[in-house]
Amino acid sequence: MKRGKEIAKKQTNIFSKYLSENDLPAPTSWDHFVQPITESPFSDKLMMYQASLMTASGMGNYGTAHSASPRRDIAADYTRLLGEIGQFAEDGINLQIKYGWLERPPHAVQREESVKAKGRIRCFF
Repeated sequence: MKRGKEIAKKQTNIFSKYLSENDLPAPTSWDHFVQPITESPFSDKLMMYQASLMTASGMGNYGTAHSASPRRDIAADYTRLLGEIGQFAEDGINLQIKYGWLERPPHAVQREESVKAKGRIRCFF
């Protein structure tokens, strides 16, 4: 969680720089809404799941922004930062697997094995 916070802070600063250089207002942080607590009200499993969802959503947003950006300098940052987020996402998934919070991801149907098990070929048309 701390690593994700640092990545978000760094990436916010990178894109805020582009806005301020062009005399545009940069969005403010919502950090002042976070309350300091000593005990988490949520399970680690739930927080990891939510962090994974937000990470995947962020990667999708960067991909969309990258495809729509006519500026090479910003597109280069999207590419670089997307790689950093991808590594963070992979580490998060590996943690979920390590603690047994993630089951086997969906895979394609193994048609050959299915045919061998049934002993016959079925047509679906």
